[in-house]
This record gives sequence, C-alpha cells and structure tokens, in this order.
Amino acid sequence: MKEKKEIVENWLPRYTGTPLDEFGEHVLLTNFGDYVAWFAALHDVSIKGADRPMPNVTADGITLINSAWEVRTRRP
Repeated sequence: MKEKKEIVENWLPRYTGTPLDEFGEHVLLTNFGDYVAWFAALHDVSIKGADRPMPNVTADGITLINSAWEVRTRRP
C-alpha cells in the first residue's frame, strides 16, 4: 500500500484540478456544491476544478472541496 502522503499528492490535484501548493492550510470537505459556490461568492474568488469531480475554492487559508462526486454523476 502506498503511503498516505503519496496518495494525497496524487489524488488531490487529479480530482480537484488544483495544484497542492494552492491549497489552504485547512481543507474542508462537503457534499453540497452550493457550499462551494457560497464560499466563493462570500470571498469573491473563483471556483477551481469546475470541470473535475471535486470542484473547490480557497480563501483565507481555507480550501473547501465538494466531495459529492458519486451524487453528481448519478443525476439524470
């Protein structure tokens, strides 16, 4: 099995479309896409990885990731 660090270094950029050095010090996962949009609007920043399984936004040292990929892919 790979080390957790190796998994994170590979997984986060691939599924979020965001380089590791652009993540905030704190990472929050949510399963509601509206939270990512709300956070982006609140901080006047762009959503990254909108074309990826896990759209995300970073502001003030916090990265919010929508991790509800399975839910989104099952919608008609």
